[in-house]
Amino acid sequence: MGADERAKLVGTWKLISFENEFQDGTGRQSMMGTTPTGYIVFTPEGRMMSIVEAEGRKAPQTDGEAAAAFRTMFAYTVSFA
Repeated sequence: MGADERAKLVGTWKLISFENEFQDGTGRQSMMGTTPTGYIVFTPEGRMMSIVEAEGRKAPQTDGEAAAAFRTMFAYTVSFA
């Protein structure tokens, strides 16, 4: 990716949909619900951060809920530099 293309991506982008597509031909599925929440951030230095939370995800109140909450979100980061 060239510098011009990278510059066009820099910023914070809001998630509008999230679907899983399977190689076996199974139809697409909304694994995080129909209205998940999420953001992806691209920095000028070539870093990317992302978080996706399932529809209706609430802050956990107990240790058990906290453990279960990991199944309703994911986050990752990458450096392209």
